[in-house]
Amino acid sequence: MHSKKKRIFAIIVFVYLVSIILALYSGIKFKEDIKFLVKDIRSYFLEDGKDFYFYAGLNNYSADVNKFDLKEYSSIQQEIKKANFSPVITGSYVDNKGIWFSLSTGKFYFLNKYTKNLKEVVNFAEVLNDFHFSRFDRGLRGFVFIEESKLAVFYSGKNKIQNYTKVALFDLDKNSILDEKVLANLPLNYGGLGGGMSFDKYNKNLFLAHGVASNKGLEMKANLASQEENNFLGKVIQIKLSSNLNKIESKIQYAKGLRNPQGLTLLNGNIYTIEHGPKGGDEINLINYQKNYGWPYFSYGTEYEPPYKKFGSRKSDFVEPIWHFTPSVAPGGLEACSEFFSDIGYQPCLLVAQMRGLGFSIIKLSPDGDYVQSEEKISVGSRVRKISVFGSSIFLFTDNHEIFEVKYSPMQ
Repeated sequence: MHSKKKRIFAIIVFVYLVSIILALYSGIKFKEDIKFLVKDIRSYFLEDGKDFYFYAGLNNYSADVNKFDLKEYSSIQQEIKKANFSPVITGSYVDNKGIWFSLSTGKFYFLNKYTKNLKEVVNFAEVLNDFHFSRFDRGLRGFVFIEESKLAVFYSGKNKIQNYTKVALFDLDKNSILDEKVLANLPLNYGGLGGGMSFDKYNKNLFLAHGVASNKGLEMKANLASQEENNFLGKVIQIKLSSNLNKIESKIQYAKGLRNPQGLTLLNGNIYTIEHGPKGGDEINLINYQKNYGWPYFSYGTEYEPPYKKFGSRKSDFVEPIWHFTPSVAPGGLEACSEFFSDIGYQPCLLVAQMRGLGFSIIKLSPDGDYVQSEEKISVGSRVRKISVFGSSIFLFTDNHEIFEVKYSPMQ
């Protein structure tokens, strides 16, 4: 920053500090003063006329950032107003056509990133007759493409007797449900079940991470469901699809002992999940068949209330996380890095969306992917709930209903 800008910066700060002091002295609310101070400083120093700025460069790569503000679209505005509380982005996918994403209210959209035209593709709240969305049951929990025009959808359902979770196969061309199966009956109306999905197209297996109804104030009985063999709460589920991808042939427990997984991804034959711990102790796990990941008996986090009791009952058959975040970063989605990130130290690697962490991380794995070598953190200043990658770009989906495209290029 050259000397002229430094002087102007100092003057702006001085003027607003004086105005805030006077406002405090006179008993006048000064919240707007602070807003204008931040706005003026940001607008003066932002580059290229953008209304945002964060540094997203990596150790070996430079970055250019573009933003898509979804609040500019009337359809998104209507969803926000209709819900009476902010619906969240629950799924994301990017291909050469553009950006696909879903809202918890059931809407599934396509955004052309070149023309910026937004299209509502389907409203699952209308198509799925038992679809249930509320403040506690967060409706559409996620989706994954299993074919160019077919989706697997994870959602909350409800009938006159029971709340439950379901997975459905959906044909976009025919706008119809192909098949659907109940996964778990819910012991209580609860929104923290998470949900990450990935599809193994070679073996026609859908892997889904399903959380358990656990949060502060809930009884241990609800948490223990993740250790029980007769339900899919707190489990990674393997769902076998038919060869034509029109039927769900079987579903089995693949692994147990999870708490609140937010993402699941496949990388080089490995399955990775990321989940919320209790107070601290968010985990990245390398999932192996029929292994136990410990919840609720063991976690690197603690209980929410004093005296902050630890979950310290480690057993020999519990599998340790390959990485844990303490304090918590409130992780969101999990994605494998693209082949673009080919420099030493970036292959293989994972991308972690962070809500409390206000950004995302690149988790650099060992060559065989069985342990973490290091973490590279990028601060965005917004709660990043979902993350996708296409080519040299990473796409960040925030709780402020914005999409950031971070386009990388190798440093020369």
